[in-house]
Amino acid sequence: MRRNVLLYVFCVLTWGSTWFAIDFQLGVVAPVASLVYRYFLAAVILFFYCRYRRIDLHFPLQRHLQFAGMGVLLFGLNYLLTYAAQLYISSALNAIAFSTMLIMNIINTRWFFGTRIGGNVVVGAICGISGIAILFAPDLMASGGLSHSGVGLGLCLGGTVVASFGNMLSKSLQDSGVSVISANTWGMGYGTGFLLTWGLVSGQPFGFDPSWSYAVSLLYLAIFGSVLALEPI
Repeated sequence: MRRNVLLYVFCVLTWGSTWFAIDFQLGVVAPVASLVYRYFLAAVILFFYCRYRRIDLHFPLQRHLQFAGMGVLLFGLNYLLTYAAQLYISSALNAIAFSTMLIMNIINTRWFFGTRIGGNVVVGAICGISGIAILFAPDLMASGGLSHSGVGLGLCLGGTVVASFGNMLSKSLQDSGVSVISANTWGMGYGTGFLLTWGLVSGQPFGFDPSWSYAVSLLYLAIFGSVLALEPI
């Protein structure tokens, strides 16, 4: 029990702090480039870890299609929209809006897997949505709903919807016996490929910011935010 509590606290603190680390990734380097660097590093770390622990990464084509879908949704489009949102709103508001994924996951597990939704969950969801609406209301009303905050909120919620669908693919893989670490290793690899392709096709520059703030935040996001807080290592 104590170990589980410590792991939970570690994940909460790590994921919560990644929103502040993302701030240091924006401004000089194109968001898609920063994401490619982040998930390439994370994928390489996981592949070497799996090889060290002799975790089997051999799967049939059908599984790889699922890994690719999960990677594009969970580690590709999701973060493209999330990083873009943080150009318009603060990291704190971005994190608050992204927390609606819990509500979306509840709805989607009911839709895709038939999981029953309890009354207390519905009440909690309504309270959560109401709180987020209150936080964003002043900025959204300032320019008739078309303010920077409105754009940021829309981008963040779009990323949240995409991430929730990615979580449904992840759950389906786990239900079929695929471990979380195997799915995420391949998912991050495919997600990196998607992001790289997106960046090249859209003509995004792949520069690098040599500053300490950028490099350290990149390592923190790759190692802590994408590996240690996400994998059952």
